[in-house]
Amino acid sequence: MLGIGLENTYRSLREMGLVKSQRDFCRFLSRGPGYLKEFRRAGRDMVKVSAVTVETLQSRLCAIKARVPAQIAVELDDILEDIERACRVADVIGRGR
Repeated sequence: MLGIGLENTYRSLREMGLVKSQRDFCRFLSRGPGYLKEFRRAGRDMVKVSAVTVETLQSRLCAIKARVPAQIAVELDDILEDIERACRVADVIGRGR
């Protein structure tokens, strides 16, 4: 997943009300408060997000999905599919930190 994919995931989770702010999203990822902001810096939107961060994101979304109503679970499935797709794109592009 590239930085731009992480930004898109943040926006989706914010729209769903699962995170309230960038800082909240960074805590959700077990990262520092400025983690997402780092990817917004010039040229960093195409930098690959660490595998540990992506795995944390996926595992937390799966845990939430198991406890929410079916309609929200479907939305989370869509987000998880987007994350998988973003990871494949990042692998094809082959850009890393």
